[in-house]
Amino acid sequence: MIQRIQSLYMLLITALLIAVLFLPFGFLQTPTETYEYTAFSIQQVLTGEVYSLPVWILAVALIINAALSFLTIFLYKKRKLQIRLCVCSGLVLVLFYLIYTIFLFMFISKTGAENNTSFGMALPLISIILDYMAVNAIRKDEALVKSWDRIR
Repeated sequence: MIQRIQSLYMLLITALLIAVLFLPFGFLQTPTETYEYTAFSIQQVLTGEVYSLPVWILAVALIINAALSFLTIFLYKKRKLQIRLCVCSGLVLVLFYLIYTIFLFMFISKTGAENNTSFGMALPLISIILDYMAVNAIRKDEALVKSWDRIR
């Protein structure tokens, strides 16, 4: 049911996370080289040489989270399960940020690069906020349904 506000939140989360897959997270600059940090790789801008950290794990986390948010839209009859999946989605995004930070510090410690974060890294944070708003809206729906059951 797309007319429910939490469904719109989850659809927006899905769109934001898909957009993050194609946006750079930031640029890492050493005195001689510039690297672009994306969900799939850390690669040198001029030569295209890929750095050997397995950052594709970030892309997998984003894809799983986008799919989870999209599938949660269709569980509107199972509100308790929907709440659990939204909380799980938020936890996966927090895990995404932890993995991102670990890879960033590993790269900086090896190369001494300076980090210039891009707008793409704000989108998962916005998604966490939207997850929280969706959980609150689902809880309100659940309370409304229970109140109708009490009136009967």
